[in-house]
Amino acid sequence: MKTNTRAVTPVVSIILMVAVAIILVSVVATYSLGLTDELPKTSPAAVLEMSDASEDFDSGYGERPNFVDITHDNGNPLSANDISIKIYKSSDQLLLAEWTGDKWKPIGASYEPQFQSASDSTSAFYSDPLSPGDSITIQWYQPTQGSSQWSETDQEYIIQINHIPSGQLVSKQTVDVS
Repeated sequence: MKTNTRAVTPVVSIILMVAVAIILVSVVATYSLGLTDELPKTSPAAVLEMSDASEDFDSGYGERPNFVDITHDNGNPLSANDISIKIYKSSDQLLLAEWTGDKWKPIGASYEPQFQSASDSTSAFYSDPLSPGDSITIQWYQPTQGSSQWSETDQEYIIQINHIPSGQLVSKQTVDVS
């Protein structure tokens, strides 16, 4: 008795395709419904919250350093090269500074911004990723009077943080330094 292999092959192919489809649907449903604690590698790694900003006027250097605290709310640990940060003036959307994942670029500001922490302001966040509950401070500078890029009314800044691997927005907030 001969088996008709031509009739069996399409049946096996259909069964395999259905099995693969079921597996894919279950994986997508698991992540989208939040049934797993592990985040997929392409999703934003964390939820970040920003505090209100503050400023410290230094009359000797004529600079106004501004500060904002960023707290890791939940999710996976987040290292400095996982995120990009853009700091804008709220009034005219002028880009003042940008963190590109490996370095700060002062664009409209006169000095390079920096990350700070209570433990070590020089290496903070570069070598130790933020975990839930951890905070980091961003300090950035804005030129004072005499510069066409600053005025007494510039008290609000927009800080935008993106997750580099996925390209997704993690946090965007207007902060007031008044």
